[in-house]
Amino acid sequence: MATQAISIGDVHQEERASWVPMIAIASGQMIMSFNVASLPVAMGGMVASFGVPPTTVATGIVAYSMLVAGFVMLGAKLAQRFGAVQVFRVAVVLFLISQIAMTFSPTASVMISAQALCGAAGAVIVPSLVALIAENYAGCQQATALGALGSARAAAGVLAFVVGGLLGACLDSRCSNLVGSDSTLGDEQVFSALEHRSDAASAAECAGLRAERPCLAVYG
Repeated sequence: MATQAISIGDVHQEERASWVPMIAIASGQMIMSFNVASLPVAMGGMVASFGVPPTTVATGIVAYSMLVAGFVMLGAKLAQRFGAVQVFRVAVVLFLISQIAMTFSPTASVMISAQALCGAAGAVIVPSLVALIAENYAGCQQATALGALGSARAAAGVLAFVVGGLLGACLDSRCSNLVGSDSTLGDEQVFSALEHRSDAASAAECAGLRAERPCLAVYG
């Protein structure tokens, strides 16, 4: 009788990964894009609130962009060294703190500092998003996830103009940053749930492999 070995990769080849992690990944992209796009909308209100020239408020946008561009490679190294999930979670918490500071900043200097902290967190989030997609998806699902990541950025830009404009007209121009704060809390909750679920799934998978190991040889 012939013996044919079946590899574990062949057994799980047809399985598709869950799209639940993509919710947090897309939200991570959206909070950054929402922050950048909402600043020009809120600029008029911040100029009146702080009593400073528009160029001073625009310095916050420049500080954010410079920090992201200057430290994105360092963020990639951190994600590679400590793991994309852990680094992403820490960066999301920093982004949450900076958004709260941005919303309740009493002066323009505090606002610029908060945007600089946003840029430092964003420099870590950007490479972590790509690493998380690579870890959770493969093949056609990975291509779809990358496309969804780009769509999330465009959607956040549209929402920033609509939500930022409405909140600026009804309440305060800086209240739109609270929307980003809510998204960061959602990211943290999703990844906490995924971490517990992945641990349980790994334990179950190991137990299943131990039980099925004697049956991996098929005789015919």
